[in-house]
Amino acid sequence: MNKHIVVFAASVISVAAGSAQAQGSCTPGNCRITVTVTDCQQPGGITVDQEMVVVNSARNMRWEIVTPGYVFPANGIQFSPPHAQFEPRNSPKPNEVHILNRKSQTGDFYYYINVTDSAGNACAQVDPTVRNT
Repeated sequence: MNKHIVVFAASVISVAAGSAQAQGSCTPGNCRITVTVTDCQQPGGITVDQEMVVVNSARNMRWEIVTPGYVFPANGIQFSPPHAQFEPRNSPKPNEVHILNRKSQTGDFYYYINVTDSAGNACAQVDPTVRNT
């Protein structure tokens, strides 16, 4: 019976640790969200290292596709609904999107990540969140 309790406790700790990794924080000088493509056409085939990014002051945010062969289209990061506090910046690489989060309003802001493959075909969207505190 003790063996079952230990296995259950280890499972709970593992799930809690996985949940903690899904939420990230943008700190000064470090607001990078990595985007990984495992199956472009399938829902869930694109993932981010931070499903919810917590921002506590104005920040330059950078999304980066780390899987070769994929790029962001012009609407790579698309807030829904659009909000003026998220200002697109010049992105020097096709696999990156840079946005200034002015953090003029607190709350949860939902956005879509749009990715295309090397042939220009659109991938399934991902819809994470930015939380301004």
